Amino acid sequence: MSPRPVQTPLTHSRTGFTLVEMLVVLTIVISLFAVAASGFKKTWQSQELRASAIQLASDMSLASQTAIRLGRPVQVRFYRYQPVEIATQEPRFFGYQLLVRDKVIGLASPLYEMQRFQGTTVMADKGSFSTIAYTKPTVANMKLSGDLSQLDPVLAIGEYEYLSIEFRPDGRTNLDPYTSEPWTITLVSILDSERLADHSAETPVDFQTLSIEPLTGAVRIWN
Repeated sequence: MSPRPVQTPLTHSRTGFTLVEMLVVLTIVISLFAVAASGFKKTWQSQELRASAIQLASDMSLASQTAIRLGRPVQVRFYRYQPVEIATQEPRFFGYQLLVRDKVIGLASPLYEMQRFQGTTVMADKGSFSTIAYTKPTVANMKLSGDLSQLDPVLAIGEYEYLSIEFRPDGRTNLDPYTSEPWTITLVSILDSERLADHSAETPVDFQTLSIEPLTGAVRIWN
């Protein structure tokens, strides 16, 4: 008689994953998503900075050309204020406006409405990055209370200060051409601006800098 084969229990095929395996996969997916989102946010902020710098350089060139064409000085005013929709420690330079100065009475009238920098972009108000910040700002429309109904009728930004660069009909600007450092405007994110202000960082993570030639009014971007 031939020996009977040894029978072993059938091995069931495995389907699905254990809870631990699912948690491991989920953790990996979330980590990858967080890394991708962080990179996307950084890229988006860089694009906002670049677009704001290009627009500002274009508008400053427009100010220079308009001054020559009209034979009247044109100011570029940078406004520092605290918008109600963005939480900041201190007012920041969120936008600018072009204004034409009258020959006789000296008053300035806007060419168009105030331009807001894109997204979270602001002008760095630390003199080592924006040398125009060394000039003394003009205080305007000081509110006596926190009533948001007391808004400036033109700018609608409430209490603000501004710095200005003036382009003149002869092609020059009102900036001192004999300073040891070039005249610059540096655009950064609000977060970097706060870090520079409280000295938790010495340099911004990302930035765009515009330089202004005082004698010719030429503007160029470098970073």
